[in-house]
Amino acid sequence: ICARIGVASKSSIRKSERIIPDDKMLIQFSLNVCYSVVIPPSRHSRLKSDFRRDILKILWELFECLPQRVKSRETDDNELCILHEKVDTLYRHLIVFDICSTWYSTEREPVHMAVLRDIEAEDSQNEKIEHWASILSSVCKEFITRLGKDQLTGSQTDHNGLILDFVSDFSELHQFCFASEVNVASILERHIVQKLLTLHRFHYLRDLLLKINPEWLPKVIVQSNIHAFVKDAMMAMAEHGSETSSKAGSRSPGEMIHGAIQCQDIIGPLFPDLASDFRSMRRYLDAANFIRNMLHCGGSSPSQSSEGFNLNLDTFNASHPLDIIE
Repeated sequence: ICARIGVASKSSIRKSERIIPDDKMLIQFSLNVCYSVVIPPSRHSRLKSDFRRDILKILWELFECLPQRVKSRETDDNELCILHEKVDTLYRHLIVFDICSTWYSTEREPVHMAVLRDIEAEDSQNEKIEHWASILSSVCKEFITRLGKDQLTGSQTDHNGLILDFVSDFSELHQFCFASEVNVASILERHIVQKLLTLHRFHYLRDLLLKINPEWLPKVIVQSNIHAFVKDAMMAMAEHGSETSSKAGSRSPGEMIHGAIQCQDIIGPLFPDLASDFRSMRRYLDAANFIRNMLHCGGSSPSQSSEGFNLNLDTFNASHPLDIIE
């Protein structure tokens, strides 16, 4: 009903025929309607998502009914100037609301228009940044969740399209809506880079790095995380043997070695500065993988033979290759 009132009050209609003839009244009416929208709770994500899209469509219709900003009119009317500034803010909030609806998850609290308005009204800049960072983090988490679903379907097209959607929406949120105030490198490192490495989704991480703005995620940060991931796999194997490393969660040493090798092969070429270190690490990883495979074939423990051999990193580096093979 409110959207229909707005449509019937547009400036393209003669004033005498408008429901709300005054521009300032129309702007204030639209602001009140948009910021009063609350999506009711629902356990059904698809139903709630469709409802949010319908609400968004109505809000955009209402926004498009607002009068165009004319600087010459604002010179003599300070109230109109303030209202148009609120309209500019409303536009940004609608974009955030739209994107958050696209990346909506039933596991997290939904973003409402009034919440965005309250964030904007925060006196503390740190409080604002914390709220914006929370929204970006939520989008990142949902992106990772959907990548996992795409992997189950085995669709390469799906994951490429999903990455492009994420990069596009993240760009709008970061550059346009939040004025680049949030430390996005830290958010992407924690919720994207480290998570994809932990999940061994190396192809996804590589494809994302090729598409994402390098200014958001400096090369040195990604390089450091990749180097640490491979190094941790080596150290965990040396320290824990057949036991599961605390850093690796439920992954076995064999999976950790295989993951480190895959990481080097898939992502390593993007970082030539790591080539020298990776070559050195690869000798150990290949030897560890070979020995584990041989011991498995012989029916022995993957980390220790009947004579008590343990694949220790320090021992490996100090030993002659033939001694290790023997």
